Amino acid sequence: AAMRISHVVRGEDHLSNTPKHILLFRALGYDEPRFGHLPLILNADRTKMSKRKSQTAIGDYIAEGFIREALVNYLALLGWSTGTEEEVLALEEIVERFDVAHVQKAGAVFDRERLLWLNGQWIRRL
Repeated sequence: AAMRISHVVRGEDHLSNTPKHILLFRALGYDEPRFGHLPLILNADRTKMSKRKSQTAIGDYIAEGFIREALVNYLALLGWSTGTEEEVLALEEIVERFDVAHVQKAGAVFDRERLLWLNGQWIRRL
């Protein structure tokens, strides 16, 4: 609250904590931020991707040779669609086109092969 955070966007697994957080903000006399909850990212076997059990650190992917543009592009399209066939999008295009109404309701499955393909597309653009 003292940091002037207006929006909190987090995984749907935090939905049940939200009433407690709102009560804390109110008890402390702060305006509560707006909360948004997104579907979880799932492993190929449709289990919840976990920091403890899955490769989730962006730095690990960069160390493997994935480029930032491909990672941003892939993560933006994970569970969201522009409504077109276009898949290779720069950050500016993603920002311009993003609409939370087009975020899918179900969890998105992390597809490493798709990320590899997208990384190749971006490398060819360099």
